[in-house]
Amino acid sequence: MRKVIAALALATWVASAAFAGQTFYAATNGDDGAPGSQEKPWKTLSAAAETLKAGDTLVVAPGTYGPATLTRGGSAGAPVTIRAAEKLKAIVDGKGGTAKVETGTAGFAFKGPECRHVVLEGFEIVRSSWGVLVDGGASFIEVTDCDIHGCRMGVKVAAGTDCVFRRLKLHDNKYGMHLGDKDKNRPHRMLVEDCEARNNHNKTQSAGDPISKDNCDGFCVECGDAQNIVFRRCFASGSTDAAYDLKPDDVVLENCIAGGDCAEGFKLWRGARLANCLSYGNSRWAVQTSGGSNKPVEMINCTLVVGKRSAVEVRGQVRMVNCIVVGAVQGAVEEDYSLLSEGAESARKGQHSLTGDPKFKDPAKGDFHLHDGSPAVDSGTSAGAPQTDLDGSPRPKGKGPDMGAYER
Repeated sequence: MRKVIAALALATWVASAAFAGQTFYAATNGDDGAPGSQEKPWKTLSAAAETLKAGDTLVVAPGTYGPATLTRGGSAGAPVTIRAAEKLKAIVDGKGGTAKVETGTAGFAFKGPECRHVVLEGFEIVRSSWGVLVDGGASFIEVTDCDIHGCRMGVKVAAGTDCVFRRLKLHDNKYGMHLGDKDKNRPHRMLVEDCEARNNHNKTQSAGDPISKDNCDGFCVECGDAQNIVFRRCFASGSTDAAYDLKPDDVVLENCIAGGDCAEGFKLWRGARLANCLSYGNSRWAVQTSGGSNKPVEMINCTLVVGKRSAVEVRGQVRMVNCIVVGAVQGAVEEDYSLLSEGAESARKGQHSLTGDPKFKDPAKGDFHLHDGSPAVDSGTSAGAPQTDLDGSPRPKGKGPDMGAYER
C-alpha cells in the first residue's frame, strides 16, 4: 500500500516539473476578455478555468473571487496548476452556500472524467456547500496549503479517485473531510497528509438540514469498499461525532492524533492499521471498532486514553502491540508488549504486557510523552515497530522501543 501511495504522490510531483505550459494571471481588477497576461489579467476564476490547458499555470492575485468549476485538466506529464500568488491571500467565497447537496455551490469543483491531473495551491475558501468538491469521476487532483472554513463540508470526494490532500486547515465547517458515499462511488487511492480538522460541527442544526448535529466528523471515509486510503500526520478535534470515522477495510493511519472534544477518537468500522497514533480527551471512546469484516484492526505504538465511557470498545478482531491503554477495555483484545492502566488491567493477556501508571509528563495539558521512570520505557518489541515516533524522533533510543506513541 505504501508503494502505491508513494508512487501516486511522486507522480503528482514529477508531473508538476515535467512539462512547462503557459502561465496566466487573474486579478480582481482584470477583464475576462483580456489575454490573461500579468499586465492584462483575467477577472474571474470561472472564465480562467475554461481556458487552461495541459501544462498551464494560473497565478491568482490577492482578493476575493467567486467559485470555479473545472471539467478538464492536464495529463501525467503536464498538470493544470492553479495557485495563489500569495498564500491564503486569494479568497474564494461561495457567498453563503446552502445546506442542500443538490443545489449547493463549491469553492472549487473538479468534475467529470476529463478533469484529471490538477493542482490547487494556497487558497482560503469560505461560505460554500463544499470548499473543494471532486465528483463525476475526476482523478489525480492535488489540493495543498488551503484554509477552508464556514462551509457545509470542507472537502468532499463524491465520485473520484487518486487524490492527494496536503496541509489543509479544515475548521468551523459542519463537516471536515468526507470521502465517498456509503458503498458506491468508491474513493480509491487517497492520501491525506499533514491536515487539521478542528471544530467541525452542526450544533445549531436548522430545519431541513440533512446533516445531524450529532453526526459531524473531522475526517470520514464513508465507503466500505474504498481501497488504499492513507492518513498521515493528521490532527482532529472538536467534532460532535468522531475525529476519524473510517469504514474501509484498507485504511492506514500513521502519526495521527484525535485530540479531544469529539464523541470518539478513532471510529473503525472494518479493518485498519494504526501506527504512532494518539487519542485522548474524547467524550465516549478513544477507539471504537465495529467488526464489520474479517480483517482485524491492528494498532502498534499507539497511546489510547479513556473517554467518559472507556478507552476502547471492541467488536471484531483487534490486535495491539507496544500500546499504552489508559481506561477500561470493553471486549476481547489480542495484545502483547503493551501497558494497561486504570481499568484496562483485566484485558491483559500478553506474556510481555505490563500494568501500572504510564507516568505521562503532563496529561492534563495533552502531553503524553513519558517520564524517565515510566515502566513503558524500553519495554516494547522491535518487531513491526515504526522506525520513528509520533514526533518523528528515531525509535528506539534506548535498549528497546518504548510502548506508546512517543519515544522517550
